[in-house]
Amino acid sequence: MISEFETEDVAAQERVLARARLVLAAASLGAIYVDPTGPVRYVTAAFGLLGLYAAASLVFLVVVSRAHRLPPGTGVIAHVLDVIWLAVLTSLTGAASSPLFPFFTYIVLAAAFRWGYRETLATTLIIVWVMLAEALLVISRNGLADSSPFELNLFLIRVTYMALAGVLLAYMASHEKKLRLESTLVARILSRMRSGTLDAALTTTGRELLRALGARSIAIAVRETSNGRTHLWTLDKGQDEMRRTPLSRSEADDYLSKAPAACILKRGRKGVVITATSRGSVGTMATALAPGAAFNTALVVTAAFEEYWVGRIFVYDPARRTGTVASLRLLSRVMEFIAPALHSVFLIRRLRSRSEASERARLARELHDTSVQSLIGLEMDVMALSRRTGDSVLRSAIDGVHARLQQEIQGLRNLMAHLSSFAPSSGSITERLTETLARFQVETGIRTRLLSSAALAAPPRISQELMRLVEAALSNVRRHSGATQADVILERVGDGWILVIEDDGVSGRDANRQRTVAPWSIRERVTALGGQLVVEPRKDAVGIRVEIRLPAFVLSA
Repeated sequence: MISEFETEDVAAQERVLARARLVLAAASLGAIYVDPTGPVRYVTAAFGLLGLYAAASLVFLVVVSRAHRLPPGTGVIAHVLDVIWLAVLTSLTGAASSPLFPFFTYIVLAAAFRWGYRETLATTLIIVWVMLAEALLVISRNGLADSSPFELNLFLIRVTYMALAGVLLAYMASHEKKLRLESTLVARILSRMRSGTLDAALTTTGRELLRALGARSIAIAVRETSNGRTHLWTLDKGQDEMRRTPLSRSEADDYLSKAPAACILKRGRKGVVITATSRGSVGTMATALAPGAAFNTALVVTAAFEEYWVGRIFVYDPARRTGTVASLRLLSRVMEFIAPALHSVFLIRRLRSRSEASERARLARELHDTSVQSLIGLEMDVMALSRRTGDSVLRSAIDGVHARLQQEIQGLRNLMAHLSSFAPSSGSITERLTETLARFQVETGIRTRLLSSAALAAPPRISQELMRLVEAALSNVRRHSGATQADVILERVGDGWILVIEDDGVSGRDANRQRTVAPWSIRERVTALGGQLVVEPRKDAVGIRVEIRLPAFVLSA
């Protein structure tokens, strides 16, 4: 079954089993002392073995009680030693037909407690084989007719009981193991999902699921219902952080097409097909899902929360023992538990974004009502002082102060405009660009034109990012170009956007070559948005051409 994800607290398991082993060994010493029927042979050897076993159990209990963490193989070693000790005890005393029979049950219970279905069933087969070997040994020595050392009916009853008990325990152990894995996995994810960012929450989820299922890689596609933006988070085995990339509309459909809520994908010669759902195998079923990753098998589970978002998780190439329908059901239940936590992180991020926009707008208003107004009043006083003075040297100095005041006032206004651009706007991106260019022309004297072919509407986030880029480019034109005219072109191209800013600035080949090195602020912002930037001299005229291409749904810069 699902045993790739081992429980970390091996010491806690072994402490429980060590206590049970010690109690059973002490009780067995009393049982063979009181019961005159057994052990049938080698009484002294039986007492010696049980005494030695009880002493070893006590020592092991002391060791595991003091240890905070034990090596993962400790349970296997202890289990093998228990089986070997039981085989030796059986060969000497006939434990299968004596008061020592509870040791058989203990070993099967220990396998069920430590592991799952297969290990418990294998232990049961070994115990039955030990009992049969004891029976054959007794029969070969005394013959079947001699019933004193060996009672056939009692033996058959005990073998049947042990086989049935082992199968039932294996089944219950399998179910309990799944519940333990589910609760442990959910607890680990929720306890580590402390950061308020969606990236950190999805990274935690991906890392724990990758570890639990022994997969090669994992991908989580999330679409926000309000604006249609889709992002893909991917994490490969051995990596620490998830990579986030925006998806175009067609790419988003490959990951979020209509499909069963939980299914297993197989990639074959004919493409990707569904081979099973959470209800069981379905043979081969066609699907529109076509994730871009290379894989052989993928566990796929869909999670959605009301009208806010829909997500789908892809676990690529899980370990052979976890690439099953049972693992798919486990993954589906885990996602049901953690989806509300992810939704909370999603809402916190949205509220934080809105609160930041509101705070920026408030700061812009405060700057306008306090600092800008004070500086304007100071500028007027300086102008009046310049007019009253008759000293040319003093007037020149006052004019310099006046010019610096004008620069500071203009800088504060630009900062206020930048802060206000974060706040949501009901107007179209074309209207906002027109207002920005008109203000730029009044402030700088540089003629500006918006050459878009039609009025364009953009989601709020894209509109904000485009406005930031335009403002940064125009600021560069004002400070470094010496231009008399600047043109801005904004178009929707396919699923993306193209923004072009052209100016007729500094002439001369060397000067233009120097300006083709884009400012680091613009280049870093475009890179963070997942776009492309080209800065080059205009082909048929003097000046520089800046071309920016952005995907349909941009990342947060």
